[in-house]
Amino acid sequence: MLCGPGPCHILVCMNGKGSLPHVLNTSLEEYHTDSTLQYYKVVFDFGTMHKLHHWEAEAERLAAEIGPGIFQHKILFISVHSEVMCGDLFAGKDKNNEDVTLPPMEFMMHLFSGCLQHVINGSTVFMLLCGPLVASCGSLSSLKEAIVW
Repeated sequence: MLCGPGPCHILVCMNGKGSLPHVLNTSLEEYHTDSTLQYYKVVFDFGTMHKLHHWEAEAERLAAEIGPGIFQHKILFISVHSEVMCGDLFAGKDKNNEDVTLPPMEFMMHLFSGCLQHVINGSTVFMLLCGPLVASCGSLSSLKEAIVW
């Protein structure tokens, strides 16, 4: 049983319909009630300082809802594109609606800002990333650094 007794959380940070987290949630719904399985779809954008501050507030709210000790099992899916040339991760749009990318370590620090960083401890985390990330030594090293952070 993937999510034993007690509520299980599935956190989707990006990507919606047809995505792997959605399919997993649909499969598990058959075996759980609303009190034992909760599914969150969270879209992030920290492409500007204003958006980053908004995300930091949202991250704190989310951490309070799903934080340590509240749910026995947490499954976190992070689905994000990477920049083709350097492999950095897509963080959102800037004021000119241009893509903003960040090295994986910086991206993860922003994504799991504040108390949300404590949620990943003891969670199962799946990172659904584009191939250019692993093709770039710099981005791959930054991802490895973020994982042990």
